[in-house]
Amino acid sequence: MFRAIHPAVVLGIALTILPNALCQLTVPGSGAGSADTAQADLDRGMAKWMSHNMTNYNYRYKADCPTWPCDDPLDSRPKNVQVRDGTIASVELAYNWDDGKLSQEHIDAVKTPEGLYAVVQTAIDGNADTIQTQYDKNYGHPTYVYIDYSDEDKTDPRYRFSIETLIDLRVTESRQTELDTHRALWDSHRAMDYDYYYRRSCFCMYDYTRQFEVQVRNDTVDAAFVAEDGTAAPDDMLENWLPTIDGIFDQIQSAIDRSAYSMTIRYNETYGYPMSVSVDFEQMMADEELYVSASGLVILATEPVEDMVVVDNEEAKDTTDSRQAELDLNRGLWDSHQAMDYNYYYQRSCYCMYDYRKRFEVQVRNHTVDAAFAVEDGSPAPDDMLESWLSTIDGIFDQIQSAIDRSAVSMMIQYNDTYGYPMSVSVDYIEMIADEELYVNANGLEILATEPAGSDPVVQVFEQQESKSVNSAVPLADATSGSHLVGFRTTWTVAFAAFAFGVAGIM
Repeated sequence: MFRAIHPAVVLGIALTILPNALCQLTVPGSGAGSADTAQADLDRGMAKWMSHNMTNYNYRYKADCPTWPCDDPLDSRPKNVQVRDGTIASVELAYNWDDGKLSQEHIDAVKTPEGLYAVVQTAIDGNADTIQTQYDKNYGHPTYVYIDYSDEDKTDPRYRFSIETLIDLRVTESRQTELDTHRALWDSHRAMDYDYYYRRSCFCMYDYTRQFEVQVRNDTVDAAFVAEDGTAAPDDMLENWLPTIDGIFDQIQSAIDRSAYSMTIRYNETYGYPMSVSVDFEQMMADEELYVSASGLVILATEPVEDMVVVDNEEAKDTTDSRQAELDLNRGLWDSHQAMDYNYYYQRSCYCMYDYRKRFEVQVRNHTVDAAFAVEDGSPAPDDMLESWLSTIDGIFDQIQSAIDRSAVSMMIQYNDTYGYPMSVSVDYIEMIADEELYVNANGLEILATEPAGSDPVVQVFEQQESKSVNSAVPLADATSGSHLVGFRTTWTVAFAAFAFGVAGIM
């Protein structure tokens, strides 16, 4: 039978246990076991630091005043420190609102990682009552140090130091080189008008975290639409939230200039633009990170090249002849494949309703657009699009021929090396007129059936062409095409017919 315990007994037990429990929450320096642990941690940190052989680096430093109140408030202010050739080269207050000026005494008091190792070693050797340390998992430098030589003496100085956001300049130089290389690659394409998909993650309203199709015209964000439903982005987003690709490069440059704590950037190998950006500016600060993704680039127009500007009639004739020869060569290559049934991806940009700017999988049967489906949701294209908007590949060739016949002021065409079809078409018919341009992208061709030779149907199924294997002006596009029931049904029907003809011949 249990008896009730008197409250006084419970209180006595609690007062006995609580101080011992609290002692376990600290890392005391006294005693052989704790001193050994502190020494082992210190040795590991120093070994890791020395292995990096770091002599040029920047870091954020903070040292609390040993006693309170501070004799000089500037002693405890965070400071940005630059170390060159292993020696402190400069010390500045970390924040702009700090108007005070650091004296030489303030600068001399700043400790390098090696200096903090010495502070910890002195505390271990001096049997300090409390030693608390944390070391960086990558470089091994002390990120936090707390030392109290006498826990019982409340007037005894307590030493607290921290090193935040240490940046190895070798890493900074590598980041800068990588940025410069890819920015130069992007600049080489001279993209002036283009569309791409942009998304930024943040602790903010949902509308700001959606994926947008951004339309850049003349190097400026002209319009943007929510990818999932086509809703137009408001003006404040166009001005302050949705950048051009050059704007994303500028954000990366700013992060490098600010010595961001961590950066992970993934660039597109063909065009050089940043596809994924992850930046943490301050190690100990929340919600200041930058997370950006960009994809689906479609270049519509490029900056004119000076030596290609038409100056006189003779040059104009040469340009027209060159365009015609290029068209004839690639149309001949396309015709040689005798494609009759095929699928491919088609997208046309324009100042028009969102539904017309979507990317479609177009199904061509017997040289005619038979069906088409929006890639993003699989919805079928309406009849008016099939008749007057979505083209066969021969139709795209006809549009290029028309542009040549009309002496378009500028044309940029990229043809597929294997099949000859136009993958990227950018045409400006008249220089001083807006909204009459032609911007078309085609990729992901899958030939299902070819023209019959003589009276015997011949079926040739070509291996699906991956757009990413071709040097194209099309997207990141993630444009892969798969087998579809319509294509399968058509191919099977023709194959069965061929078999039937063969059997009839035998009989």
